[in-house]
Amino acid sequence: MVSDAQTDAGPDRRKRVVLVTQPYWPDIQSTSHLLTELLEAMTDAPIGFTVVCGHPVMLPAEMPSPIPSQEERKGIRIFRCGLRCDYKRNLLLRALYMASFVISASWRIVREGRGALVCTVTNPPFAPAWIRLLSRFGGFRYQIVCHDVFPDGLVSLGKLKASGAIAGLWRWANRRALRGTDGIVVLGRDMRELLRDRYGVGEERLHLVPNWSIADGGGRFEPGKTETWREQGFPEDAFVVQYSGNMGLWHDIDTLVRVAAALKEHPRLRFLFIGGGMRQKRARALADELGADNVVWLPFQSEERLADSLACCHLALVSQREGLEGVAVPCKLYGILASGRGILAMVPEGSEVARVVAEEDCGVRLAPDDDEGLASAIRWLADDPAAVQGMGARAYAAFDGKYRLAHAAARYREFWLGEMEGDG
Repeated sequence: MVSDAQTDAGPDRRKRVVLVTQPYWPDIQSTSHLLTELLEAMTDAPIGFTVVCGHPVMLPAEMPSPIPSQEERKGIRIFRCGLRCDYKRNLLLRALYMASFVISASWRIVREGRGALVCTVTNPPFAPAWIRLLSRFGGFRYQIVCHDVFPDGLVSLGKLKASGAIAGLWRWANRRALRGTDGIVVLGRDMRELLRDRYGVGEERLHLVPNWSIADGGGRFEPGKTETWREQGFPEDAFVVQYSGNMGLWHDIDTLVRVAAALKEHPRLRFLFIGGGMRQKRARALADELGADNVVWLPFQSEERLADSLACCHLALVSQREGLEGVAVPCKLYGILASGRGILAMVPEGSEVARVVAEEDCGVRLAPDDDEGLASAIRWLADDPAAVQGMGARAYAAFDGKYRLAHAAARYREFWLGEMEGDG
């Protein structure tokens, strides 16, 4: 439990950073994993961290409940705000959860923000405008870690009208929030270009810090020796193509299922889909409809099993729907690099994933809706083991040299201590 005395006094002789994020430990969502890993890797930095978050929705099976509203873990003070409920069940619960989180967290942010630097991620998606408004009352400085750009993604997918009042007001509020920050972390070069060109954010405010993976596969290419392979009973000569991660709004899972169905007569091919999300139910129904009996579905894997499950394939899929370059960077990219697997990237040209695949020569990029191209690439690579292993080796080399947690932690340390220069 965190006492009021600790709250008022704060950590001595250390810069105080208040991180605002809806998901955080022990929630198993990807944003929670990333932020928890990051802060716990920086315990030697001269920074005192406070996290203001929501109550967890997706918990590990072994985690007892209820989770306390306040606690200190590994030197990091955590305040959980709002309702305890599974907001993913329906829109009404989502609205109630969000409203309760904003009301409860606002008071805590203003209280904790006195004399501190407040840094928000873009979850909830309106966080930049919200934190800017709070800063006017709390008198604190703020930064943004931009995981997604809203409402731009919704506009690109046709969920909001570009000329509508909601999109216009949201972009206006974003523009003011982005220009008023002490700095913005972006995950990809495409995101940096979007914020610069569409929102007029100066280059000196934009800092490129890619995500990372701690699921280090060690550079070994032995899919058939994984525990996941043995559990699924794949034949010794099987060629496995995997999609692992969220199956949400930004991803076209249906195309991947159609390609699997088109290749179901290929005797060696297996498709392994791991994870969940709003598009999974529809994709599973489509697989049943098309008779894709070469597809295996598994739930999200625990952190302890992640390296093993990611290694249970020859090639890994990344999906990003057309028009979403700059809006988000799929974090599954870094887990694939760490597993040492070649990448089949169905992503827009110019996206960060497309650039990494081309620069590192670690896979094949195809247009997001290119069913025939994906099927052709899988057939070719299933018969060319040297090409597959070469892609995997180059993928792991890229991870080892650029995308470890230590690389990101060093950059964030500079960002929060005010030592990072602009990444123009």
